[in-house]
Amino acid sequence: MSTPRTASRKKSTARPARKTAARRPAARRRKAAHPKNAAETVVQAGETVFETGRSLWLAGLGLAGSAVETASETFDTLVARGRRQEPKSIAAAEQVVREVRQRANTLAGEAAKYSKKQLEGAFEALGVDNRPRQKNVFHRLGDLAEAIL
Repeated sequence: MSTPRTASRKKSTARPARKTAARRPAARRRKAAHPKNAAETVVQAGETVFETGRSLWLAGLGLAGSAVETASETFDTLVARGRRQEPKSIAAAEQVVREVRQRANTLAGEAAKYSKKQLEGAFEALGVDNRPRQKNVFHRLGDLAEAIL
């Protein structure tokens, strides 16, 4: 019996190493197959992550720099537009002021006419006559005071 076993064992040891490794569990195979490559892979992955992070950092800095440049250019463009627009805006504002003054003067004139008409009506109702002396409202009020007293 020992002889047949030895013979069969010799046959089994004659098998290629690849088939023997296939029988091992997968985790054991990976560790045993490439222990040096696994460490290198981790180092390479770390370097890749570092380079990717650095690239993101540099992209952020580039974006910030670009934003500052763009903001400066935009500001300068807006200032130039404002300088071109300023005379038109000032002229428009002055025109509005002229129109408002004209309207205010018209309303003041109409209010003065209405007040004068109301005072004349009040004087007539009180019997104060229109003498040549009555050049302004103060003289007429003086006459009204004399008539009442």
